[in-house]
Amino acid sequence: YECSSSRQNDKAPFADGNLLLHEEIQLSLKQKRVLVTGAGGSIGRELCRQVLYCSPQEIIILGHGENTIFDTYHELQNMKTNGSKRSSPMS
Repeated sequence: YECSSSRQNDKAPFADGNLLLHEEIQLSLKQKRVLVTGAGGSIGRELCRQVLYCSPQEIIILGHGENTIFDTYHELQNMKTNGSKRSSPMS
């Protein structure tokens, strides 16, 4: 993988996966319970969003801060897609 240089003309083309330097993986989470730790943080919340699209039976969200877990829980409730049944707040 090439990184872009400081000059504007020398930027390498960007493709999905280049930023993280790994290949995309496929997970089957249908009808499974998923525990996401750190769900109140920015990375944990994004992970919850991505997991929700995989139609798990349940997402259990765990985090340190009561307010951020509350916010994540309500965001997931509003996003309910692909038949995901529920998420359980745990702080």
